[in-house]
Amino acid sequence: KSNTLLPEHQNIMTHLDGKVTITTYVNLLDRDAGIGLPSNVMWDMERFKDYIRFKPDIKMKYIYYYDDGQHGKNPDLKAMARKVAIAKNTSFKRFLSPEEMKQIIDLEPEGYRFVRQIEREDGRKTFLRLFDDISKMPSEAEISAAFKRISMKLPKVAFLEGHGERNLSGKGNRDYHLFAAGRHYRNALENQGFDTESISLDTLQEVPDDVDILVIADARESFTERELGMLKSYIDRGKNLLLACEPGFQHVMNPLAELLGIKFLPGTLVQLHDEEQANLILARVSKEAEKLGKGFYWLRRENRRVVMPGTVTVQWNIPGEFSVQRVLETDSVRSWNETGKVNWLEEQPVLNDGEVMCSNPTAVALTRQVGEREQRIFVMGDADCISNGELVGSRPGLSTINSSLIHELFYWFSYGEVPLSTGREIGPDGLFQFDNEKLFIVKILFHFILPLLLIGVGIFILVCRKRR
Repeated sequence: KSNTLLPEHQNIMTHLDGKVTITTYVNLLDRDAGIGLPSNVMWDMERFKDYIRFKPDIKMKYIYYYDDGQHGKNPDLKAMARKVAIAKNTSFKRFLSPEEMKQIIDLEPEGYRFVRQIEREDGRKTFLRLFDDISKMPSEAEISAAFKRISMKLPKVAFLEGHGERNLSGKGNRDYHLFAAGRHYRNALENQGFDTESISLDTLQEVPDDVDILVIADARESFTERELGMLKSYIDRGKNLLLACEPGFQHVMNPLAELLGIKFLPGTLVQLHDEEQANLILARVSKEAEKLGKGFYWLRRENRRVVMPGTVTVQWNIPGEFSVQRVLETDSVRSWNETGKVNWLEEQPVLNDGEVMCSNPTAVALTRQVGEREQRIFVMGDADCISNGELVGSRPGLSTINSSLIHELFYWFSYGEVPLSTGREIGPDGLFQFDNEKLFIVKILFHFILPLLLIGVGIFILVCRKRR
């Protein structure tokens, strides 16, 4: 069982009726071209042997080409590609020119990098990519998610725009491109089976019904009455929602939050550190979060923190229909809600009258039953913790779980559909345990009995030789 697909991944393959083709596009000028060159094809096909076992009619194709992405601006492109082919000890004749490749597929959105396309007989298809991390190759989770994407309907995540919100396609530090649609980021929603898109309420009568999860993060301009009505209608239909605020914009987000019985309190949470700014919150996963699933249990057990660079307090004592669980919170010591103005770069805030040092919630989960479906809503007091800048940046000395939070959050949103789990139980024959008594016996065996036995055998051999 540890050397084959997990049962739920085997089940995905049973839904793939009809022929399936995996086409690998290999650009001679790409840094990863060697993976798919003819001399390595058999090794490359081995990556899919577990899937071919459960669907033997999978066909694998390899298409070779060369392209530097300059759209014909390099007159020496062909000569350069020919030299690369010689250096890689492969025949240049099999490589298609950029013009010939355009007749087959346009790989400009993929950056002309090594990529596979999985296609069903009915025309449904998706890309399977390499990733910019140490492992590079897609794991069972990403491969199975790609197969699941063309065999079943998976959740669609929409990112609201039009009010200065965090952008799905933006690649700045504050935007959400990396975790939402980063093609070469392993944990991006797009690579884990979700569909993602941006929507604006200006041109819509209502939020589309095919949207399963709506993300509204850090709106900077107030919503109109018409827009609030549209968002209330979306919530009333029982759809899932991620709502994130930022300090200074509580007045923009609160009219929407109040539809849920939630309020973002004025001020900014502080947490005193020895070396970091006071508005950098190291939020811990609460005990209540374990109700959301096993993943949150493990996040809490690891005792690592979610870095929230500037967050507000989430309050839910407004009467509402939802059941509320505190998910992220500050420590109860050296932390409070600062309501005054502070220059965070130069000043260290102090506890003033009316401010109380205590644990404050920075993220909560709301649930309620709507028909046969449990509606799930997540409200955060910080929008930066899942931004591009926080996911790619590093904070020396801090062990963070921001990326893991995204993974578990959208697993919760999708009711366990995606991202797919690849965890396997450790077999009982792989675990050895010794108590002190048994360890003492082992120590005697290897320190005394075994050495004496070897010495005795050696003496016996020497005596036998001398007698001859």
